[in-house]
Amino acid sequence: MKVLISGGAGYIGSTIASALLDGEHTPVLLDSLVTGRKEFTKDRIFYEADIADRAMVRTIFSDHPDIEATIHCAALIVVGIGCQTLRVLQRKCRQIDGVL
Repeated sequence: MKVLISGGAGYIGSTIASALLDGEHTPVLLDSLVTGRKEFTKDRIFYEADIADRAMVRTIFSDHPDIEATIHCAALIVVGIGCQTLRVLQRKCRQIDGVL
């Protein structure tokens, strides 16, 4: 079975990918590498992109129409980065609301 793992270059995602390989399944990794590690993607199907990149997600499913499951492990584990990202998103939403 082919499985898409968002956050596949992180500790948990890469551990799940290893377990899938041990079970003779095929992991497809998606990670922005903001906190993930490139070495965790070695010898695996890997796409470097953010999970919010719809075009890339479409590309992944187009390249691998046989993906049967998705495991979501993508997250910003560093609180400072997560809070900063949240503030930026809140400002963007206010700007969009103002335009509308």
